[in-house]
Amino acid sequence: FTGLAEGIYYLNATAGDIIGEVSNTSTRLIVLDRTNPNITLNFYSNVTHVKNQTQNYTLNLTDNLGIANATIYIYNNSNYLVNQTTIVGYTVGTIVTSSGVIIVLVDNIYTWFYETFDWAGNFFISGNNTITIDTVAPVISGITYSPNANASLDPGVVISFNATLTDVWAAVNKVVLEIYNATWNNFTIK
Repeated sequence: FTGLAEGIYYLNATAGDIIGEVSNTSTRLIVLDRTNPNITLNFYSNVTHVKNQTQNYTLNLTDNLGIANATIYIYNNSNYLVNQTTIVGYTVGTIVTSSGVIIVLVDNIYTWFYETFDWAGNFFISGNNTITIDTVAPVISGITYSPNANASLDPGVVISFNATLTDVWAAVNKVVLEIYNATWNNFTIK
């Protein structure tokens, strides 16, 4: 056959002879499909920062005739493949579905994407998303101030504070200085 439209076809053959003997083949499924499936990454959005090592990487899959599988690939910041998990079990005719894979990763910056195939072998690769997993709080060190705490200060004297703030995986985005003099006063430094 030529010129067939995309779709799901069933094929079997039956042959008979002049004395009435009949032979049948089993029915075979043929998926005639030239259209690539599609992926929409749901969660997590690109450039996400999280503080939990267990994450559910979700997506929506669509195809005109049926999704066969989807595979997630996760690379760390050294471009080393740290996870490859394939979701299978979709039946022929599943054309829209949402799926996800729960994965536990250590603190790092990761690039992740999905690849999906339909039953005809057409495939699609999503764009890359980046997620930073950071379960450790920033470190405050090297705190100095002038004049020192033992000095008697006149009102209006400027007190200088210095500190070193570091974070391995995420940028420090807020520093709060708290001063107590009968009540707490907070000063946010961005």
